Amino acid sequence: MCGNRWSEINRLAPSDPLFNLSITSLKKLNAFRDMDYLQRTIPDLPAFRMAHRFIKVWAQRRGIYSARFGYLGGIHITLLLSRLCKLLFRDAGAITAADIICTFFSHYSKFDWKTDISFDPFFHKQRPRYQRSATREPAVILSLHAPAINVAHAASFPSVRIFAEELERAGRLLLGPSITWEKLIEGDKMGLAKANLPSGAAEFLESYSSYIKIDVQYWGASLSKGSALVGWVESRCVLLLVDLNRRLPEIHARIWPARFAHEDTTDATTTDDLESKEYHGCYLIGLAKGESATTANAAELASRKKLAQGVLRQVLEKFTEQIQGDEKYFDAKTSWVEVTHVKQAGLGTLSLDTREWGNFTEEVSDSDADEDEGEEEETGTAALPHRTLPATPTARTSSKSKLRPAQDILHRLLWDASLDVSDHVIGYLDRFSGTKEMPVERWKTEKTDEEFVPMHRVVYFRRKSDGVRVWDREGRWDGVFGSGKGSVA
Repeated sequence: MCGNRWSEINRLAPSDPLFNLSITSLKKLNAFRDMDYLQRTIPDLPAFRMAHRFIKVWAQRRGIYSARFGYLGGIHITLLLSRLCKLLFRDAGAITAADIICTFFSHYSKFDWKTDISFDPFFHKQRPRYQRSATREPAVILSLHAPAINVAHAASFPSVRIFAEELERAGRLLLGPSITWEKLIEGDKMGLAKANLPSGAAEFLESYSSYIKIDVQYWGASLSKGSALVGWVESRCVLLLVDLNRRLPEIHARIWPARFAHEDTTDATTTDDLESKEYHGCYLIGLAKGESATTANAAELASRKKLAQGVLRQVLEKFTEQIQGDEKYFDAKTSWVEVTHVKQAGLGTLSLDTREWGNFTEEVSDSDADEDEGEEEETGTAALPHRTLPATPTARTSSKSKLRPAQDILHRLLWDASLDVSDHVIGYLDRFSGTKEMPVERWKTEKTDEEFVPMHRVVYFRRKSDGVRVWDREGRWDGVFGSGKGSVA
């Protein structure tokens, strides 16, 4: 779509029917709207792009550039960097790429990711109305247009701790008298770099006494299935890190966001050679003891170590069963996945695996999409606001219109400033007491909470001031968006 059309969309009124699209459609639309806004408002685009490229290279070399593994990605760097460019230009006038880079590391090396929210103060004139989950969102980087989402929703506490440490390290290096751009990127151990192993990866392989090694092998004929297997394993690694942090909080785990391979498996140079060889690579998670693990006597440390080893074994066995138990991605006839705990000396000679394990073009089915939406609902990552719309639609939709799900109504009540969330209650089905009610403000979306109730048990939303049900599952009434049979009134 051309730039003029995007400008027209950006000028639409909040009540425009375009913003009554599903939240999935709005999220995809807003990615383009945000980019259009940034391109029009960043004061010096050439300097911004130069700084962005440098920071991206720095993050790649330091092993913290991969949104899939919970680290930084291109959109994260863009949003973090754009707000600083605008602030610098406002306070100092002309800016250079060097100024932007130094300010970036100086500012974010002191950023409190646990409590602070990163947002564009020139777009959001006041602090955005965002309900953060303290247990699910260790970092919050907000997008611009509504529904404003946390682009760092995939981050975990271990991954945030790692990239926060790397930012602090870069901030310290910039204060040194002999710092160079190369040293900032490569680190203090530049001499460790090899032909197929940059210094950051080499430093990672030497920084931990033991590792979790996730071996992946594939020898099937379909390259797309091999690629799907790799994608599946990578998508589950964040859950493994979360489980390790929950079960073994005294252990610090760091995953390198790239696949390793033994050097004898990466010597193929032609397409025919690659296709004739079976694929074998591994992902590594370094394990280090936290500070609390060294504050006890020898007997207590020995007891803790034995207990931790047992828990670690259980976590790895559970993860292995989850990977091997999914028949959609794992086929024992053509693939194998093994998860082990190994010492540093047992790693052997590794290099980064730059081979492409096929091009995965398989489409996601509707059932998979529904399942993913359900996962986001339960983990709290889909709690996204809807664009402000009229509280009571005047037009009724067809009786065959699909009823908007309960989570959409909940999100609308929580995030739409024109609606009084305190005036609404949720009616839900209790397993033992039948239908009960709870104020919308008290509704819990996290499975770990004692009061958590799955969204499929919600039967209605009611306005307390007049007793009107604004959404009813059984009657298919929706007075918030006008879906289903339309308005209740």
